[in-house]
Amino acid sequence: MLVSTNLYNICAGTYVLALFLYILNLGLKKARLRQVATTLVALGFLTQTLGMAFRWIEAGHVELEAYTQSTGEQLSGIAYWQVLTQHPPWSNLYEIMVYMGWGLVLVFLVCEVKWRARFVGIFALLLALAALGVASLTSGQIKPLVPALKSWWIMIHVISASIAYSAGTIGAIASFLYLLKAEDRVSTKQVAIGVTGVSVVIYLIIFQSYQSQGQINIWNAALFGIILSAQIFVGLFFLFPRQLRALLPKADQLDHIAYSNILVAFALVAVVLVTGALWAHYAWGRYWGWDPKETGALVIWITYALYLHTRITYGWVGPKSAVIAVFGFFVIIAGFLGVNLGWFADGLHSYGRS
Repeated sequence: MLVSTNLYNICAGTYVLALFLYILNLGLKKARLRQVATTLVALGFLTQTLGMAFRWIEAGHVELEAYTQSTGEQLSGIAYWQVLTQHPPWSNLYEIMVYMGWGLVLVFLVCEVKWRARFVGIFALLLALAALGVASLTSGQIKPLVPALKSWWIMIHVISASIAYSAGTIGAIASFLYLLKAEDRVSTKQVAIGVTGVSVVIYLIIFQSYQSQGQINIWNAALFGIILSAQIFVGLFFLFPRQLRALLPKADQLDHIAYSNILVAFALVAVVLVTGALWAHYAWGRYWGWDPKETGALVIWITYALYLHTRITYGWVGPKSAVIAVFGFFVIIAGFLGVNLGWFADGLHSYGRS
């Protein structure tokens, strides 16, 4: 087993323990316990970062071996280091899911230090663990990069995407919690109706995918788990509305967390679009081709542009902007993983499955 895989397993165990402590602290409300949980998350994050560094080195040796086999030459000096470092640890499906989990934890830690909002960490860790779980069920084999990925654009493009989509996800989590907290502006019944409507649509998509493929793939299973968790959480609000609302942060704080994260996501998705276009020109000779994932990234950016425009211009602060932010999460799911979920036809980004 690769060193990176062992480190990923350790960080996953650390996240699970931290998640348990965050949930336990909902009832105990001990500042020290919360600090211990956050420290565990930070240690897990550092372990995952170290794992990605080892993965980068492991992939580099694969590239060096492939180069030697194809040319019969042994590299040295600058050429050696160029080949060794050209394969970052986010070039295939396994690595991308690990990296997205890393981005979620990074954004959560920043939010935890700045706002210390209850429940945000629970949802963020659940999604990060879901990403790591999906990664563990895909092939972790390291293969030489395909020609389109042999570009330094992969650095800034994928780094921007990870942080952008992670910030958008944290913004969606804060907005979802806002809709449950702001009882004077939106009722739990309205939230439940909305969650149920979205759930029905997602379940139909999963069912359609099952009929076409004959089995439930890991992407659909993960999406099913996310939707089911949201339904269970809303159901608990029906049973214990006062108790759970008392545990949530103030509505204004949740709204501010959502706005701050989506502002970051909007800016970074713009970077993703620009660098993606430049990279596409380098790799395929054109800037834009309406590839499914290209289109998905554009829709994500437009969604966040709509969120900011309606909020700043028309004063949509509160439930309306929160609904757009939550919708943005599902746009991320569709835009980032849509090809792999089977919702769209294969495109030039389908090498992410390998």
